[in-house]
Amino acid sequence: MSLHSSPAVRATIPPNRPPVLLHTSGGRALSPGNVRRVLESLGVGILVLEQDLSLSMANAEFERIAGCRRDEFIGSTRWMELFEFHDGQHPSALTQATTDIEARLRVRGGEPRDVALKIAAIPGTLQSVMAVFDITDRKSAESELLALTTQIEDVVNAIQGFLFTTGRDRRMAYMNPALAKHLGARAGEATCHMALFGLEQPCGRCCLERVVKGQTVKDEVWSPIDGRWYHIQHSPVTAEGGEPGMQVLMIDITERKLAEQSLKESEQHLREENVLLRSSLHERYRFGDIIGKSPSMQRLYELILNAAGTDANVIIYGESGTGKELVARAIHDTSRRKSASFVPVNCGAIPETLMESEFFGHRKGAFTGAVIDKHGFLDLANGGTLFLDELGDIGHSMQVKLLRAIDGGGYTPIGSTQVRVPDVRILAATNRDILDQVRRGSVREDFFYRIHVIPIHLPPLRERREDIPLLVEHFVEKFGTLAAPPVTSRMIEKLVAYDWPGNVRELQNTIHRYLTLKKLDFATSVRRPRPEAADSDAADPDAAGGNLDAMVEQFERRLILKALEKHRWQREITAEALGIHRKTLFTKMKRYGLVAKGV
Repeated sequence: MSLHSSPAVRATIPPNRPPVLLHTSGGRALSPGNVRRVLESLGVGILVLEQDLSLSMANAEFERIAGCRRDEFIGSTRWMELFEFHDGQHPSALTQATTDIEARLRVRGGEPRDVALKIAAIPGTLQSVMAVFDITDRKSAESELLALTTQIEDVVNAIQGFLFTTGRDRRMAYMNPALAKHLGARAGEATCHMALFGLEQPCGRCCLERVVKGQTVKDEVWSPIDGRWYHIQHSPVTAEGGEPGMQVLMIDITERKLAEQSLKESEQHLREENVLLRSSLHERYRFGDIIGKSPSMQRLYELILNAAGTDANVIIYGESGTGKELVARAIHDTSRRKSASFVPVNCGAIPETLMESEFFGHRKGAFTGAVIDKHGFLDLANGGTLFLDELGDIGHSMQVKLLRAIDGGGYTPIGSTQVRVPDVRILAATNRDILDQVRRGSVREDFFYRIHVIPIHLPPLRERREDIPLLVEHFVEKFGTLAAPPVTSRMIEKLVAYDWPGNVRELQNTIHRYLTLKKLDFATSVRRPRPEAADSDAADPDAAGGNLDAMVEQFERRLILKALEKHRWQREITAEALGIHRKTLFTKMKRYGLVAKGV
């Protein structure tokens, strides 16, 4: 049954009324033609309905809105097929003088539109007029506003911190669920200072007046109620009634404050220790296991203290035997990391194929032979110090991976998918010219500059001869026994006059050998061949029995020995000087029995 044919609808149609003419302001009636022209000129859709709800007139604006021809519906009630009326709202409301309803207009060839319908009976007639207003944009804006409001509420509810607003009276007009849950019964307290801090009066640091004038104020406060620290941001906001108010965001920073406090205490302790150490530096003959009173050693002690007071990476330069690892340990033992591990690594002793496994570790089954999980050097040194001795022996590929690990990119143990980010300080050491290695390309420039932050150069023993008697005394106490021979002043003179190419390590071995064998000799005197013998061998081909292979081997042996002595038995440097791979040098040294005796 159609709407207009319903008995209930017909019962609501007003009784016959005489026609009424519209009048101008001067009292003259408008003709039907003039009325039609007026309706056509209006900027809204107009429908004129008869008593039976059939359409008697529609203007051009309605045609535009509906996307159809008006003559399709004139004289019928089919115009209602264009509309979707909401529940409880339909044209039967014509009994009222004026009716406002909303509907959905089905547009021919287009998207449906939201419309507002204003229906009014024409006085003195049996007709009604219905104005159609397109409110699609308004409804869309309302929908977007509702979605935005819901999204904002979701964001506010998801905030881990506490959020509330207040007016000039400091009453908490709004609080997010997290704050309401935190306050519990106190959520009903009248003011923010009472609810949050249990204070009868506003906080001494309250900035409400500054905020309502447009300032944003940040602060860090401690709450006596829960004993926690909060970062608080106060922002201006419009309160209810359009009055200026304040929005407050509170973030719990207790863990950060405790960490800062611990770090400050640690730094203060280090400063106090450094002051005590510096106050006695000029009188000290040793620093940890480092012994020496010369000016160069006093400067070294100062550098150690400066390096220990920071967390920057350090590279230690010095000839073999000068005590680079002792300096690294002294820096670690004087730093804030002293309670954590000090992990020394001899990079030159690790094959290239095992570098990644040794540094990063591996998981069981990652490769053949990986029968258990193994922690790498970075795992073992986490929180402490990693000492890389012979830094120049690390290959290019490993340099890239180490650089990423210590720059914050982390590393992944072999056979694992878990990325680890180590907290490690790097101390490195070398007896080579690293800058020359950078120029030749064997050390990456970015890797060098990441390690080369604080350089420390150790003086060779020949440049601090005044420290030799102190070192001799120390080694005698360390290795001597009741039956050990005395060290005479004449021997001290010889020891001071010697150049010590092997530095402190050679001195230690010489004293140890003297206390054991009761004979003072130097390592170079044992391994150095007589020049005249070497020359005669080279000049006399019969000395090798006339065999060419034997003569070549003998010449090669003398050549390698001479190069080793020239470079103080530093095999890597010797291999570079001879233009051969270091493994080749090791093989030939083993073949010819070339060993640094007494060292």
